[in-house]
Amino acid sequence: MKKVQKPSTALFPVPSILVTTISEGRPNIITLAWVGTVCSSPPMLSVSLRP
Repeated sequence: MKKVQKPSTALFPVPSILVTTISEGRPNIITLAWVGTVCSSPPMLSVSLRP
C-alpha cells in the first residue's frame, strides 16, 4: 500500500545535493551525500566538509 505524506523540508531518504559557490566570477560546485535538516522554518541545511 502506498503511503502519502504531506510536503515537508525533511531530507529522507538523504539525497545527493549540489552546493554551488561563486568566487571572483567563477562557479565552483561540489556534490555532497551527507546533509542534514537544521530548521524547517526558515528552511536550513547543515553541510559538513573536510579537506
